[in-house]
Amino acid sequence: MNDLITIETLKAADVFKPGAVEKLISDVEQKVRAIPPADHTTEKGRNEIKALAYKVTRSKTALDDMGKTFVAELKKAAGVVDADRRIIRERLEALKDEVRAPVDQYEAEEAGRIAIHTHCMERLQEIDVFQGESTIAEIDDRLERLRQLKSRDWEEFSDGANRLIPKMENIITSMRARIAQQEVEKAELERLRKAEAERQEVERKANAKREQKARDERITAMAKLDAEASAMAAIARAEKAEAAIKAEAERTLAAERRRVADAKAAEEAATKKREANTKHLAKINNAALADLVKVTGIQEKMGKAVIVAIASGKIANIQINY
Repeated sequence: MNDLITIETLKAADVFKPGAVEKLISDVEQKVRAIPPADHTTEKGRNEIKALAYKVTRSKTALDDMGKTFVAELKKAAGVVDADRRIIRERLEALKDEVRAPVDQYEAEEAGRIAIHTHCMERLQEIDVFQGESTIAEIDDRLERLRQLKSRDWEEFSDGANRLIPKMENIITSMRARIAQQEVEKAELERLRKAEAERQEVERKANAKREQKARDERITAMAKLDAEASAMAAIARAEKAEAAIKAEAERTLAAERRRVADAKAAEEAATKKREANTKHLAKINNAALADLVKVTGIQEKMGKAVIVAIASGKIANIQINY
């Protein structure tokens, strides 16, 4: 399209005579608005719209400059010319804004859309970052957030999101399994501690009962003595009975101590067996990881996630022989 106004063919006296500016600007507005609007969703269309807006700006500048010159030549008409110049600036500036409006709106919407995608990608990249020790509830919250991010439409950001989401799922899921196992072990230790405390309390009460019984028997035996002659014999019998009770108590206590020692030894043996089994599993898993990294060239961190998934039985038809 040629320029909207051929400025060389115009005379300032004709342009700025009463009513002429209104007609000239109206003609420009009609000419611009008669042009079929370009598609602002395509780069070609947006360039055409910007070019048309630029031509409006050039027409505004050319007429405004003509007005300045005319004012210099016609001082007496300065007020009228300045008013017409203001009309030229305002109307053509408004026309330029009207022409550019679809592009400005599109670019603003595009910027907002991309900003939302960028914000979601930042949230996805930080989803495995925790402050201090994390809990099962916090990890489940992160998994829910990850599911929400996974279900959204990433549009042109899909490639990056599709690479990052499985990685984050593996990290968070492995972290949850580890913390869940720690909580199970902690609960088991607490159960054993309570059981030992209860056993010790039962033992203490049993000993106290035996001692009280022994004292009661001695008092009863001493009360039944009715003569000086039989006093020594009664005392001897009481001492013999006390010795027997003490011996029985010692035998009982020794048996209980042996039982506690046997239970402790059995518990230590079970612990050593679990630790040996854990080391055995770790040795085989590390060997499998080394082979996996060597053969496939996969990164060690991703390889670990693969080994954990296989060992946990989450990969069908694949297992590790221990």
